[in-house]
Amino acid sequence: GRIDHAHHLNNAKRALSETVSMADAVQAAINMTSSKDTLVVVTADHSHVMTVNGYPKRGNPILGVAGASNKDNLTYTTLLYTNGPSYHMVNGRRRNLNGTDTESKNFFQDVLVPLADETHGGEDVPIYATGPMAHLFRGVVEQSYVAHVMAYAACIGRNKQHCQRIGERLPLTAGTENDASHLKIAMSPLFAIMLQIILVKFFLSRY
Repeated sequence: GRIDHAHHLNNAKRALSETVSMADAVQAAINMTSSKDTLVVVTADHSHVMTVNGYPKRGNPILGVAGASNKDNLTYTTLLYTNGPSYHMVNGRRRNLNGTDTESKNFFQDVLVPLADETHGGEDVPIYATGPMAHLFRGVVEQSYVAHVMAYAACIGRNKQHCQRIGERLPLTAGTENDASHLKIAMSPLFAIMLQIILVKFFLSRY
């Protein structure tokens, strides 16, 4: 949630910091579960209109200044937004960033079109997965496909033949096998998803 909020304000520093926190939360979920019986899926519901400008010097900070325009001789940052509230024009010219700490958490990137809030983007977003059936997440997929794979991995709905085979190989208790033996396979992915959400909220609440 905080990643989204920061982007809507054209605040790249906080958006990236929150992304690191989310990565920490996902890693915590992975560490607390087993990749043998827990599917962890990480994706986003949309992108944002933040853009990365080319040609900054090698090793230049991602939040730093990329260079100066050969049109107005004013510097610009590597990260910009195409729209949003952080619109700055002084006498018809862009603001001068000389002496400005563009890596501050309170710096807001320049934008092209002034809006009350930055908008979402329209490009595809990545999806990452680890655990049982993670191999089914490949290439470009429709968003509804994600739910079907999660249901398949969790043995919910149709196409459960693979779940029964897994259950037959994993006894619930020593020396016994029954239908409940694959319940662990069904519930663990759902637990991991809920745990991930809880951990993300926990980590982000610290900032």
